[in-house]
Amino acid sequence: MSRLMVDVHVPAQLKTGTLMLKVSAKKTIKTRVSLEYERGQIVWETKKGGSLNIESVREIRFGQDASYYRTQFKLSEDLETRWLTIIYLSKKSTYKMLHLIACDLDTFEIWKDTLLKILAFRRELLGGLNHMRKRQDYWLKQNWSQSDSTEDAKLDFQEIVNLCRKLNISVPQSDIQAHFDIADSQKRGYLDFPAFQHFVKLMKKRPDIISLFQQFSSQKKIMNVDEFTEFMINVQHSELTVSTIHAIYTKFVDDHDDDDKEKETGDQQMTIEGFASFLQSADNSALHEKHASVHQDMSLPLQDYFISTSHNTYLVGNQLKGESTVEGYIRALQHGCRSVELDCWDGDAGDPVIYHGRTLTRKLLLSEALKAISKHAFVASPYPLILSLEVHCQPSQQERLAELLKTCLGDALVDQRLENDVLGTLPSPKDLMYRILVKAKKPVLAGEGPRATDVCSNFESSTTTTTTTTTTTSGSSTSSDSDLKRRISNASNVLGDRFKRIASAMSIQSPPPPTVPEKPLPSIKGDQSPTPSNGPSGSSSLISNPSPIIVPTLPISTKKIPTSPLTNNLSNLIVYTIGVKARGFNKLTTYDPEHIVSLSERTVNKFLKGGTLRMLDLIGHNRSHLTRAYPAATRVLGCWASIGRL
Repeated sequence: MSRLMVDVHVPAQLKTGTLMLKVSAKKTIKTRVSLEYERGQIVWETKKGGSLNIESVREIRFGQDASYYRTQFKLSEDLETRWLTIIYLSKKSTYKMLHLIACDLDTFEIWKDTLLKILAFRRELLGGLNHMRKRQDYWLKQNWSQSDSTEDAKLDFQEIVNLCRKLNISVPQSDIQAHFDIADSQKRGYLDFPAFQHFVKLMKKRPDIISLFQQFSSQKKIMNVDEFTEFMINVQHSELTVSTIHAIYTKFVDDHDDDDKEKETGDQQMTIEGFASFLQSADNSALHEKHASVHQDMSLPLQDYFISTSHNTYLVGNQLKGESTVEGYIRALQHGCRSVELDCWDGDAGDPVIYHGRTLTRKLLLSEALKAISKHAFVASPYPLILSLEVHCQPSQQERLAELLKTCLGDALVDQRLENDVLGTLPSPKDLMYRILVKAKKPVLAGEGPRATDVCSNFESSTTTTTTTTTTTSGSSTSSDSDLKRRISNASNVLGDRFKRIASAMSIQSPPPPTVPEKPLPSIKGDQSPTPSNGPSGSSSLISNPSPIIVPTLPISTKKIPTSPLTNNLSNLIVYTIGVKARGFNKLTTYDPEHIVSLSERTVNKFLKGGTLRMLDLIGHNRSHLTRAYPAATRVLGCWASIGRL
C-alpha cells in the first residue's frame, strides 16, 4: 500500500468514539461520535446512521463564534466552552450544520485540535509535486475505503464501475474494463490497493500532456530547468523573471522522501508527473497574475461599478418557509458580497427581528445578524459594504435599530458625510474602504405613500412622453397633457383593483409574453420544497389559472400595512445610499446622486425588451446613479442568480 498518511495523528479515543450531545432544532440526543480518518468520515450513531465526509467540511466554530446557535436553541451559557459546530456541504450541495457538545473539556479540546489540524493539513495540500502526491494518497485511501462495500480489501469490477459513476467519470464501460484488466495483471478478477492505484493511474493518463512534455524535453522522460524555462517563456509567454520560473521548477521536481542523494547533489529533475501537476496548479492559472487581485481603478464614484448584491440574505433555502439565519450573511460576505439585505420587523421582546414578512420563515434577532456582519464584513474585500434595510418597525424599535447599528458596527458605520466629500457625486470605493453604508428609504410627506401601480404607470409613460411630462426631485409630477394624466390615473386604478382581487384569491396572475407558454407555479405542501413541474429549478413562471403559492395557514391581508416613517436617529444614518421611489427615467426626471431606485426583475426586463429608447433611458440613468434590481416574487427556491444586482 502507498505510504500511510501520518501527517495528522488521530487519537485512539476519537477512532473508537466519544459520547457527545447532538443538538438540533427538534431534539437533543446523546450519541457516540467517532472520527474514521481512513474512510474520511465523521460518524455518529443513530437509528439510520449518520455521517459526513471530512472533505465536505467548510468551517469549524466553537466558543463565542458558535454562541448564536446555543442561544437559538435556548441552551445554558455553561455549555459554550464545550460546544462545537461543524459546517459542511451535504450531498445536495446545501450547507448543513452538526452541533455537538462534549461531555467534558478534555474531550472537547481533543476534538477541536484534531479537526483544526485536519483542516490545516488540507489547506497545505494545494501546490507542489510532493503535496500533490499527498492529496492523491489521501484521495485514493478515502475512495478505496468508501468503495469497498464488502470490506474485504478488494474491489471487483462492479465496485469499480460504481466508483466511476459516483465520480461522474463518463467513459464507455468497455474502457473501464480494459483498464481494469491491465491493472489486474494476475487475472484474479479483483483489484487490491496497489492494483487500484495502477488502475487510477491508467484512467488519469493524458496522451496530450505526454506529447507536450516530450516535445520540450530532450531526454523524453525528464525535463531540465533550462527546457522548462524555454517552455514557460516561448509557449506560456510568461512574464515572470527567470529566478521565479526556476523556483516554480524546483517546486515540481521529483523529490521523493528517499531521494537523499539527489537532494544533496541537486540533481532532481521534473518528470511527466511533475509537469502534469504544474499544468493543473495555481502556478499555471489561466488568470493573469495581475488580475488575481483587484487591479481596476477604485477611485471613481461608487455608481461607476457593478456591486455584488444579495437579496433576502438571511434566507439560505426556501424564500417562503425557510429559516432565517446568520449563516446567510456569513457566507455572502465570505464570498465577497458587498450589499446584503435586512428586512426589519418589530420583535416580541422590544428588539427588532429579521424575517421575510408575512411568510412562514423563521425570525432572526437583528443584533445577531449585525454581530455576524461586523465580524465578517471585510474578510473577503476591503471595499464598502451596503446594508439594504427594509424597515417595518414602529418608532420605538426603530430607535433600538439605530442604537444597534451604532453599537455593533462602531466606527465602520458611515453616519455623516466624509471630510473630503465632493458635492454632486458619490465617494469612491477607495474613499469608503472598510466602511459600512446604510441604505433605506427616508421619510416622505404624508399622503405620498407609493401605490402598487405607481411605478408601472410612471415607467409606461416615462419614455413615450418625455416632452410632455415633468418630474421634480421631490416626487411630485405635473403634465401639460391632462388627457394623458387622466388615462394614466385610470390605468392605475384598474390595475390596483385587479391586484386586490388576485391577492384575495391567494394567487398571482399575470399574462406572459405571447411567445412563452404559460406554466403553473407549484404548491408548497408540508415540509417539501417547491419544485417546478416544468423547466429548470428556480425558473420563474407566470400563471393564468389560480394556483396557491403557500398553504393558507396564515391569513393574508389585502390591505397595505402602514409603515411608520423613519425616526430622526435612524434617518440620520442614511447618508450616501438613500432609497427613493422610481419615477421613470427621462431627461426631465431628476434624482440626487445619493438616490437609489429599486426595480423588479419584471420591470428591468420591460426596459431591456421595450425597444432601444427605453433601454437607453435605463443605461443613461445608471451612468450617474446606483440602481438595484431584485428578483421576481415567484423565485422561491433561493437558487436564482440571474437577477439581484446593484
